[in-house]
Amino acid sequence: METALKIPLYKCILAEYDKEPHAFKIISRSNSVVFKASDDRHMHEWLNAIQLHKLHIEDTIDSINAEVDQPNASEPDASHA
Repeated sequence: METALKIPLYKCILAEYDKEPHAFKIISRSNSVVFKASDDRHMHEWLNAIQLHKLHIEDTIDSINAEVDQPNASEPDASHA
């Protein structure tokens, strides 16, 4: 049984891959993977779909990080006690 390939999209780079027609690559901190579509239209459909998921993931993670970095406004500041 083959193992599914997992590619972290957070802060990855999507780019066309000029060495093959209709190809693109996803570059992450851990690896780089090249995909080949049947034609340019399908390649751009895949790139657009992956880009939408990438943006959603980045927005979600960044908003969580922003909440963690900011103190809770409802809690009194201990320095003013």
